[in-house]
Amino acid sequence: MIRKILKALSVVAIGTATVFIAGKIIRATGKYKGNRYYTKLGFDGHWIVYNSGFIDFIKSFKNELKYGLQRFTRGYDDPTFWSFYSHFDELVVKYLRWDIENGHGSPVIKDWTEENCHEKWTEVRKEMLHYFEQSQEKYCSEINEYDSSEQWDKYSERDKEIWQYQNENRKKAFEMFYEYYHHLWD
Repeated sequence: MIRKILKALSVVAIGTATVFIAGKIIRATGKYKGNRYYTKLGFDGHWIVYNSGFIDFIKSFKNELKYGLQRFTRGYDDPTFWSFYSHFDELVVKYLRWDIENGHGSPVIKDWTEENCHEKWTEVRKEMLHYFEQSQEKYCSEINEYDSSEQWDKYSERDKEIWQYQNENRKKAFEMFYEYYHHLWD
């Protein structure tokens, strides 16, 4: 029990030092969309959203320590179940990226031959990855160029268009996921 506590405290201490050292370069290394900054400073490499300002950063950091401790002790954290769909989407994107870069095997599907199965399988995974990425706000190539506080009608209309675009991509992603589910192995 004492070892677990000491190990958890060391994780918190290392995380604290890392975040404060990296805090100065958040805006340089993160993605900026709208009024949000996305950066990969989470203990497990997931994206943390910082709205803006030092106070928001401290609040997010406090929660990140709490959730890091939960992941360490339980293997998952509370936000995993608050928004399971986004957690699942992120896992699929991470897996597909890893599998495209590091995968060793390829299934022979339909009319594929042994000579072209590797190329075709890479194309399928890249297409599936594209659809999953386009279905998520932080990866989506469609952006809302209107300011919600000044041009609400245009912002709202554009937001609906983007939502529809993301849903169409999500549908295509899950159709492919369903079709190739048993072939997602390395």
